[in-house]
Order: sequence, then C-alpha cells, then structure tokens
Amino acid sequence: MIAQTALQAGKTAARFRFESIPHLWVVFLVILPSVLFFAWLLYRGNNGIRGPRRWILTGLRAAAILLLVLALFRPILEKIRTREVRDQVILLVDGSASMGRVDGYPKNAKTRKLTREAGLARGEKPDSLSRLELARRVLEGPEKILGKMKARFDLALYGFSRETVPLADLSGIQATGRVTRLGEALDAVFPEAVGGRTAAVVVFSDGRNNDGIPPVEAASRYAAEGIPIHTVLCGRPSALKNLAVLDIQAPANVLQKEKVTFKVPVGTRGLGGKRFRISLVRVPGGEVLEWKEVRVPSRGGTQIVTMTHVFDEPGMVTLEARVDPLPGESFLDDNKAVHHLRVLSGKIRVLYLEDYPRYEYRYLKGTLLRADRAVEGQCFLFEASPDFPQEATKGLPHLADIPRTRKELFGKYHVVILGDVTPSLLGDTTRESDKFLQLLKEFVEFGGGLICQAGVRAMPDAYRGTPVEDLLPVVLLEPGDLDLQPGASDRPFHPV
Repeated sequence: MIAQTALQAGKTAARFRFESIPHLWVVFLVILPSVLFFAWLLYRGNNGIRGPRRWILTGLRAAAILLLVLALFRPILEKIRTREVRDQVILLVDGSASMGRVDGYPKNAKTRKLTREAGLARGEKPDSLSRLELARRVLEGPEKILGKMKARFDLALYGFSRETVPLADLSGIQATGRVTRLGEALDAVFPEAVGGRTAAVVVFSDGRNNDGIPPVEAASRYAAEGIPIHTVLCGRPSALKNLAVLDIQAPANVLQKEKVTFKVPVGTRGLGGKRFRISLVRVPGGEVLEWKEVRVPSRGGTQIVTMTHVFDEPGMVTLEARVDPLPGESFLDDNKAVHHLRVLSGKIRVLYLEDYPRYEYRYLKGTLLRADRAVEGQCFLFEASPDFPQEATKGLPHLADIPRTRKELFGKYHVVILGDVTPSLLGDTTRESDKFLQLLKEFVEFGGGLICQAGVRAMPDAYRGTPVEDLLPVVLLEPGDLDLQPGASDRPFHPV
C-alpha cells in the first residue's frame, strides 16, 4: 500500500481573545467611563461612607460590573497546533522483460548528458547497461533524484509488469515480467492516489503496453482528479524487430487418436526474409510434440502456421506454441501462447429426443447414425408405438425409455439433442417430467452439451418457466408481447 500522508509534529500556541468584543474606541471611550460613573453614582447618596473607603468600594463595584460586561463579550482561550502536511508522490518503474534490453547510443550531446546523469564511471558507456539499470543509475546518480523526492515528499515506490507490487527500494525490480500492463498499474494505484494528497505520479517505462486496459483510459481518471502523470521514457527508439505468437486456434475438446489441427498466427515485423522455428510444446515438462521451420515474408505481417498432432492418452493437456528468438529481436515476452484442451477417451455418445418423425428428425437421425467412427447415437421417438425398435448406431441397444438417473445420463452421453418435444411427454407425471428437465440442466452444468431443435409444437415456447429455459439460446418474450412484434412469420428475418 502507499503510505498515507505524513503529519510531522509542529508547534502549539495559545492565545486569549473575546469573541464578541466591540471596537476598542467603544471600550475605552464609552464602556469603561460608563461603568465607573455607574459605580460612583451608586454611592453618591450614601453619606455614611466617605474618603478613601468610599473610593475603594466604588472601585470594587466597578470591577464587578466590568467582569460582568467582559463575560458578555464571550472570552475564549484558543490553543493552536500547527503541523506540516507533506504531499505524496507515486513512482512506478517498469519491470517487464523489454526493460532488460540493451540499446545502442550514438556519440552526441544527449548521450554524454545521459552518461553524466547516470554517474557512469570512466570508460563505462550507456550501451553496456540495460534500460532498467540506466533508470536505476539516473534515479540514484549524482543528481540524487530519488533522494530529493524522498526529502520533499512521501514516496511510494512500485514495480509493475503483470502485477503491480510495492517495493522498499529499486533493488527489488527485475526485468523479468512477460507482459507490460502499464494501464493496469495506473489503475491499481488510483484508489491510493485519490485517497491522499498526491502531488504527481511518475512513470519510468519504455512505454510498451501489451496487455490489460489502455494507459490513456487509466490516465483519464487521473486527469479528472487533477493529478498529473509524468512519464520518463527509457531506451532509444529504433527499428522494431519482433516475432509474436498471437494465438493458438484449436478445439477445446478432441478425441483420443484423433488428428488435431493447430493454426498458429505469428506476427512478424522487421525480420523479412529470415527463418524461424516454431514448436508445439506440452507443459509442464517441455516435450516438443511438433515443430516447423518457417520463412518470414519479405514485408512481414501475420502468417498462419499449421501443425497437426494425434494424442494417444486421454486427459487435460496444456500446450504452448513457441518461436525461438532471433538475433536482434526487440521483445521476447510475446514469443509464445498457451492453449488448453481436453482429450476424451472413446467415442462421443449422442442422445436424440424427438416427438414425431418430422423432416428434421429423419435428416438428423440419418446423419447421426451414419457419422464417422468417433460418434455414436441413440434416438428416442415419443410418438413411436411400444413395439417400435428405437433407432441407434449399429452395435448399440435400442432404448426402451429415456435416461432417468444421473448415472444413466451423465455416464453414457456427451451431448443431448432435444427436439420439438412437449415437456409433458418427458414423464408419466408433471413431477417426473420436471425431474428430467432438472437432470438435463445439471447435465449441462456438469459439462455436457445440449442442442435445442426448434419446432412448431413445443420447442422453445413450451419450455417457458422450466429448468431448461435458462439453457435456451433465445430469450422468450411474454405471450402478450408477441402481438407487439412487427412482421409476419412467413417473411425472412435476421436473428440477433
């Protein structure tokens, strides 16, 4: 956390004053003479008291009257304690891998000035130090920038890359972060910045933001609060040379022994004509499953690298697509991307429920039962007579009823196709049909797939208010709202 604004002990002073005292000329020319005259007047007719005694009693009475008048002036004893309030400054230093890059510097006045401000020894040159090390040297160098900031302000030091963390000193920052979240860093310290007397936020970075919210968006919040942000750019601008693995395009679920295709878009810049190696690696462990050597187009841009692999064992697999760094590459923190997939054992089992043998049923049933060896299906037609053999993939039993328990549904099927089935057909009683629909909802929550095939009898409107309504790919309007919708059902429309 950022340290709260410090309050240093100051001086305490006391003073006595009257809250409602009139002007001094009124006091001396009007009030005091009036008090003395009134006190004297009280003893004027008393002939029994004469001489000094009379004047003493007159003075005492005048003092008593004067005290009463002073009380009306509201006397106050004030104690004033003064304390020094120091503003705070937030210092953010980039700790991403790009700050570890060593730049080349020309021999000119700017480089000589950098050498002096960084306090480099004789023979030591800026191009022998990383961007982060140069930033350290400048902050702690002959100008003593860091020391001056600490002397004048309450300094809060942070390092950032993927996360934003408070630091005791600059030695805690290492250029090892794989992403640069500059906008996220500004956003993370914003509550502390507005919570105290923040004079400014100072950012030392190479300016490259490659993840999280945009820095401009975060900075706009500071502008609204009147808190300035001072940026110090580290490094020297030069022609960018970079390889970046942008994504891994592949399915999330595959079958054991299935040939899986991975499409990996790779962005290239400034490396036209060079060749690079890209690998598909299982992590943890680092086992290289597939690799290719690819030539960068002369103009750079994005190219898709395609690789295939067959997984022999079922289970969860984490993969990385990696490109080997090339000489002179500007950034290495984007040379890989991660993808997670699940390898399923056996075949995908599909349960198809339908009310009557409409065209969609005949088409889907034929397609399902003639699918490749990776898919098996069982159908249940509710309008069929009791002696009708329900259709299924060859080798599978014909269903006599739909699954009624978690074991039957969860243990045997991966996908359920729910056709134009009236909900009441799903059980002999309302309670039994509701129980099946609740079971179907839990099946989807557990990871199963559900396909809803619309029809003219029941799907989807008859499922309003049932556990399945939340699973439908559409939002059902209230029946009365349907009359307000423009257009007729025999005209084409674009679903949204």
